Formats: sequence, C-alpha cells, structure tokens
Amino acid sequence: ENQQRRKSAPTERTALNDTSPTETQTSHSSFMSNTNLLIFNRLACISDMPRIPASLLLKTVGIFILSASLPFSVSGDGVVVDLTSHPDVPSLFSAIAPLPSAEAAGNNEKGEDTGPIVNLWFLKFYAPWCGHCKQLAPVLEKLAYDTAGVMNIGKVDCTQNKKLCNAFDVKGYPALKYYRHGDGMSDYKGSRSFEELQKFAVRMNKSPLIAISSAADLLASLAHAPEGVGFVAYDPRRSGASHTTVIRSTNALRSFASAARTEQAGSDSFLVETDDPQELAAVFGDRFIAGVTGAGNAILAKVEAGEEPVIFEGNQNDADAVHAWMVKNNIARVTQLGPQNFRSAGNMGLPLAIVVLDGAKESQSPVSNALLEEMKKISRSRVDLVEQFTFCFIDGKKWGAFLQQFKIDGSSLPEVFVLNFPKKLYWKNTRSGTEEQGTLYLSIADFLIAVSEGKVKEHRQETRNNRSFQNPLKDMKEVFDKLYPWSLAILIPIIAICGLILMACFGSDMYDEPMSEQLKVETKKDK
Repeated sequence: ENQQRRKSAPTERTALNDTSPTETQTSHSSFMSNTNLLIFNRLACISDMPRIPASLLLKTVGIFILSASLPFSVSGDGVVVDLTSHPDVPSLFSAIAPLPSAEAAGNNEKGEDTGPIVNLWFLKFYAPWCGHCKQLAPVLEKLAYDTAGVMNIGKVDCTQNKKLCNAFDVKGYPALKYYRHGDGMSDYKGSRSFEELQKFAVRMNKSPLIAISSAADLLASLAHAPEGVGFVAYDPRRSGASHTTVIRSTNALRSFASAARTEQAGSDSFLVETDDPQELAAVFGDRFIAGVTGAGNAILAKVEAGEEPVIFEGNQNDADAVHAWMVKNNIARVTQLGPQNFRSAGNMGLPLAIVVLDGAKESQSPVSNALLEEMKKISRSRVDLVEQFTFCFIDGKKWGAFLQQFKIDGSSLPEVFVLNFPKKLYWKNTRSGTEEQGTLYLSIADFLIAVSEGKVKEHRQETRNNRSFQNPLKDMKEVFDKLYPWSLAILIPIIAICGLILMACFGSDMYDEPMSEQLKVETKKDK
C-alpha cells in the first residue's frame, strides 16, 4: 500500500517554512502522524518484501524434523527385537530361549542341514546418535525377514541400558555379537554387508564338521570358504552309522568338533570319511605318506588351495590346544585384505606386512606381481619372519582413500609397509627413498628384518583424534549425529534467527527514497 501511495503522490514539493502558522500547526500534526506511521512501517518492512507463505515454512520445518528422526525408527520392533528393557544378562538370556538341539532337529549322514539346529541370535549394541548404527539398521531389518526361523535379530540401546552393555564389554558402536545356545555370547568379526550376514546365518546352522569323501570335494568347498582356508581331520579309528555318531566316536574328533564349533563363524572344518590312500595323500600331502598315521593315529591339518598342508603337531585330544592352533592359522598364507577381514587379520597378534598393489590381483603390473611373488616365497621359506608377521596384500587403487591415512597415494605404487593395527603404528619402505625413510630396502625380507630390529622410522596412523581438519562437512555431520537430538533443538532456532535477519536486511532495501522526501510528499498530500 505504501508503494502504491508513493507512485500516485504529486511530484510538487512544498517547503515547510513557506506555510502559515495555521498551516504549520496542521502540518506539524500531520508530520507527527506520518512520522509514527513511517517508523512503524520501517519496523514492519518485512511485510513489503516477497515472503515465503507461513504454511510452506511450517511444512519445510516439519519435513526437516521428520527426516532427521527417520533413521532412528528404521528397525521395527517385532522384526528386529528390542531387548533394551532387560535389566541384566540372565534376563536377556532367558528371553532368547533355545530352539531344538542338533539331535532333535536332525542331520543326515553327511552332516548337512535339515532344519534349525540351535537357537541363533544376532545382536546389535548401539547408540541413537551413531552414524554407522543408523546405516546398519535397514540391513538388519532386511536380514530379519530373510533369515526368519534361522537367525533372530535383536538390538540393545546402550544409552538406555548401560549396565547390560557394560556386562558384554561394549566399547564402541555398533558392537555386533551373536549368541548360540551352548556357546554363550561371541563377537561378530565379519563383514557387515547383507550378503555376508546372510551367509553367516546359513553357516552357523550347519554341522561344525562337513563330511567329504575326496580331495575334489575339499577343493570345491575351499573355493567358498573364508580366506580360502579350511581345517580337515581324518581318524582311522572312527566308527558309527551317522555323521553325528562318527564325530563322537573318538577323543580326537570330539576335540576337533568342539574347536570347530567355536570357530565356525569364521572358518570351515571338514571330516574325511574315506580310507582311500590316494585320496588321503591328495588331501594331506607328503606328510601323510611319510607315516604320520602309520600307527593308526588321527591327523589334523590346515589346507589351502595351491599350498602345502600345515599339520597340527600338538595334543589332538586337547580341545583348547586345537582351538588356539586354529585361531593362529585361520588365514591364508598371503591373504588379500578387505573390509571382511582387515580387522580380524590385524587383531591376530602379529603386525601386518602388506604389499600395496597398483591394481586388482588380476590386472596388476609386472612390478606388483614380482613383489607379491617375493612375499609368497618369504611366507614359505622364512620361518623366522613367519613367526613375526602376517603376510597380506591389498588393491591400492580400489582402497586408495583408506590408504591415505598411511601417507600412501597412487603415485608411489606398488609399495610395502608394515602395520601394527592395535597400536596404530606403521613403517614404510617407499620405492623412491624419500626423506621420511632413511634407507630404501631392496628386498621385502631385508625391510622386515630392519623393522623387527627397530631400524626403520615408525609413524603414527592418522585417526579421528589426530588427523587434520580436512573434511569440515563430514566432521560437522559426525558432531551433529553424536549430539542428537540436542543438536537439532539448537539448529532450528539458529536457522530461524538467520532467516529473520536475512529477511530484514533485504527488506530495508525496499525503501529507496530518503525519509525527508517521503515526509514532504505525505505533508503535501494532507494539505
């Protein structure tokens, strides 16, 4: 309305000092009235500018709040079971009652799954602000539907039940654990992808010992085994009409089955059910022919395609000793690192000696291939280094972003470095011999010996606590997630205040005439 009045106002200007006393009194009254009007108009300048409808603004704020809260309600109770309300461990275990045992469910003579064997629960211990927890929620929701009747999915909010989380030694989120009747609670160390979790559910519902009758059966099974590694046993004293009774027929097989069950989440174990000497030689190699079983003793070995079997030399009747040996050897001689095994490989007790290839294993350069072959030879021949390092390789191009925390980029590949995962320390042997590496070792063996002797400079891995502020948006999001919902309560008023300030600033530009000129026009019009 003010803009329309200004457009229609006369162009003549009347000076205040040209008016008579009566006119001056009238003008003064008009002046005060118009001054008040203009002051209030100035304060209400927002009304003159283009503005967002209130209904649209409220809808926008509502959508923002709704979208921020959606990730926390992805997992619906009744599918992913909320176990937060259980006050302690006995209460939790009483809620996850066992399904039928192995004998009740039944197995065929080959130990193949014929139905649910045990009660299996997969549990997520989480915090509502945890970004990784929210990303995992839809995966577990889908998994709960897919594995219904095979594996149950549960969740515990550690911000609401710290006592229960402390009882299970939860130190980070999400903490993934699984429970199987008779085994207690165990940490899940595998990949968090839907496909790998699905395989985990199937694996844990099978017999811990898979029956094989030939070397061909073993090789076919190893192609699908974790790390391409398996453990295989043979006992000439075995007896029984079914797979279950055969396992229970000797002390050695019972010990092996017990250890295999404990390690079933991350390894495949096999029982040879043939006495054919040729098949046994093909499975166990020269050690079998040399008379290991000449006295009718059992034999237990780690097997890997393309590698000589590693024979267990300890007490076969000691389940704990067998289990410790399996844990130590449950990795390929030179293993390929990826999300599914990086953490487990790093926590095996030895530093990782890693060859960083300049591409995938199938398309690597001759230099990368030479380094990888050199590491394989060391793993077969240098017992002193095998006892000090776990040998690995990784695709430097595919995992380039991950390797940046070790100051490795694509321009220096292939490269070799050593990582102490628990201590977050690493040692590099760069091909260019830069200033941070005083000596360039020409062989992997010489470099590893120098690392073990403390002759190579150590570096601390960049972590969230010591890294530079390189990605402010990502760091801000992490802070927002961690402080939710208080961060949301703070953010909405800030957005509203900033919006009002911007609107007021833009609104002040609508009045382009000096106030004195506006007053003269209003005075003239009143006269």
